[in-house]
Amino acid sequence: MNLLRDLIDLIIPPLCCVCKRRLKNDEKILCNDCYSRIRLITPPYCERCGRPLPNLDINVCNTCIVEKHPFSYVRSVSPYEGIIESLIILLKYNGKRQTSKILGGLMSKVVKMEETYRNCELIIPVPLHTTRKRERGYNQAELLGNELSSELNIPIIPNALIRTRATPSQTKLPTEHRKKNVLGAFSINKRRQELFSGKTVLLVDDVFTTGATLNECTKTLIKGKTTDVLGIVCAVAGWELAIKTSDKRP
Repeated sequence: MNLLRDLIDLIIPPLCCVCKRRLKNDEKILCNDCYSRIRLITPPYCERCGRPLPNLDINVCNTCIVEKHPFSYVRSVSPYEGIIESLIILLKYNGKRQTSKILGGLMSKVVKMEETYRNCELIIPVPLHTTRKRERGYNQAELLGNELSSELNIPIIPNALIRTRATPSQTKLPTEHRKKNVLGAFSINKRRQELFSGKTVLLVDDVFTTGATLNECTKTLIKGKTTDVLGIVCAVAGWELAIKTSDKRP
């Protein structure tokens, strides 16, 4: 089998999914140079949504001062830019499922480092509507959740939530329309409810912008009697606006 793999690699050498440079023997999917250019979010960041903050004197971003999120906490691996943005686009729109291994691995490192996540008992991915999933062939949040489940040894319930209507993509909508777009768009899968009722859930998605999707999913899970909901995403978008008027208020 290794000989066959080597022969294939000789004829069609594996390339970095982002820069298209030929991968070295110790590289998989993404070259080391591209990997090293991923900008990881490090302290200081918002203690509620994980957005980067300008200095250690600030605890909460302006968005979270205004928006009372129903989830307890969410963290992002990186700002939505550069290599991370390219990986997410490849995963969502170009059928490159293997990028979920890179992204999921980074997400699991964040979860392992954060004491806040230590009580998470189950992983639940944000669902796609059946129409969108059929078009794409998979749910990217579920692929990321599978990687997290494997890395963290936490069970995943991929169909705990149901997307009840095919909403337009949040990426195409202005901020003020995002909340209305997903309002009431999720329901509990009654056949799975007993599995997460009374549990602390790790909710998984790819990008966090306003938090509208995670908010709606969290509200739905709370109706399903979950004890607590924490989120983890690949990237946070629009974070620059959130820190412009941040202050020290809790």
